[in-house]
Amino acid sequence: MGYVRGTETEAISFTDTGIEYVPAGPSHAVDLGSAYNTETAVLAYAVCGAAVRAWPDQPFDPAVTGAHDRCVAVVRGARQE
Repeated sequence: MGYVRGTETEAISFTDTGIEYVPAGPSHAVDLGSAYNTETAVLAYAVCGAAVRAWPDQPFDPAVTGAHDRCVAVVRGARQE
């Protein structure tokens, strides 16, 4: 089971080619294969229950600074089973 990154907020970056949305805030773990989410979801539920913006092209990294504590605990628990 792979988790992708989710964030409660996103930042807007203005570039020469237009507007770009980038993740901001704490990183949440999102399972796009769960019954609550779909693989093409933009808005999804993190494993901690928070409603987040899913970033399907970015894997969730529990070791990164700013990873949501409850998501890290769920992901690490799931990997030990």
